[in-house]
Amino acid sequence: MTDNNHRSLAEKEPENLKSFIRIFYDDKCNFCRMCICFVIKRRRRQFPLVFSPIHGQTFECMRKSYRWKNLPNSLIFFNQSNHQLVVKGQAIIRIMRYLSFPWNLFSRLLDILPDGVLNYFYDKIAKNRNLIFKKSKSKCSIYKEEWRRYFEK
Repeated sequence: MTDNNHRSLAEKEPENLKSFIRIFYDDKCNFCRMCICFVIKRRRRQFPLVFSPIHGQTFECMRKSYRWKNLPNSLIFFNQSNHQLVVKGQAIIRIMRYLSFPWNLFSRLLDILPDGVLNYFYDKIAKNRNLIFKKSKSKCSIYKEEWRRYFEK
């Protein structure tokens, strides 16, 4: 989502590079894009979140660099400070921990649920998301201009 005129958050704040939280998502899914907007609006300011499409250049480079294999086509949370990579329901819980109150508290409640239960509901929503929210054929941005610094290709 960045272009030559907009440097990424990583380029603007290299001293914080090690503490980045990267969230990989399906940028053609309107539901996913709406969720990203939700996260940006409610994130706690001290945590640098960077969003990249799961089919983008950044994800492909990191997948090769970290030798990630057999990842599901789902939401992916990656904490660069400890190299923690989680997917599906656990990714949602990890993201919610970086949001403001009451969402960060809600993440603790969801964390009580077994992964199988979380992923069951995640898979049901993921399977039906394009029925509820039409799949986007273009990559036109729904994001505000001031949010561009949170995105990498």
